[in-house]
This record gives sequence, C-alpha cells and structure tokens, in this order.
Amino acid sequence: MNVSLVGQKLARIAEYCRELEPLSRIPVAEFESRPDRHHLAERYVQLIVDSAVDINNHAILESGSPPPEKYFDTFVAMGRLHILPEPLARRLARTTGLRNRIVHEYEAVDLRIFHRSLPSFIRDFAEFARRLRKRAGI
Repeated sequence: MNVSLVGQKLARIAEYCRELEPLSRIPVAEFESRPDRHHLAERYVQLIVDSAVDINNHAILESGSPPPEKYFDTFVAMGRLHILPEPLARRLARTTGLRNRIVHEYEAVDLRIFHRSLPSFIRDFAEFARRLRKRAGI
C-alpha cells in the first residue's frame, strides 16, 4: 500500500471531519436557514466520501482485485476483503447515495435528516480512518 498517498488522504478526511463537526452541532433551524452552513456541510461530505473512495480503490487494487465501477461497491469490497468490518463497510457504502444526491442533484436533500445524520457520518469516517491508519502502519 502506498503509505504516503493513503496518509495524505486520511489526513484530509480527518481535517474535513474536524471542520464538519461544528456544523453538526448548530441548531437545525439555523442549519436549514443558512445556505452557507448546509452548502459547506454538503461539500465536506462530498470531499470525505471522495477521499475514502480513492483509498478504497487503492487498497482494492493492492489486494489484486479490480476496482469496482461504483463508489458504493468500493465500500462493499472493503468489507468483503476484510479491510473493514462488514457492518461499517455497509454503513459507509450508504453514504455514497447521499454524496451522489448532493453532487448530481438527483433529488433535494432533506436538510433536517442530513443534519441529524452528520454525527454518525463523522463517527463512521473517523472509524474508517482509524482502521486504515492501523492497516497501513501510519
């Protein structure tokens, strides 16, 4: 595994999670009424998921498997390869749907649900980073 590449991406994930965390603590009414707040949170979510998928693809290639075509499937593969525990891999895989709704504007994001999901999103990606750091020896 390219420890330098993975380390850089994990550092970005940690930085984005630290910056997203205060947005998860503001009152939901303020989050909904302030586009600058929810747009920033949406961007951090996109950056976190994109960085994690890059790491997934790298780890999957290193295992000798071809990388999946869909972001969702990269997390499933990380569970199947026992790089991540299956329950964590499944939860993280579901974040790719949110990322796609944000990026491609397939449908409106319910800001109340989005805001409520931020603490678990941050917690799961912190766990992802912890496990990948340990695996890469970082």
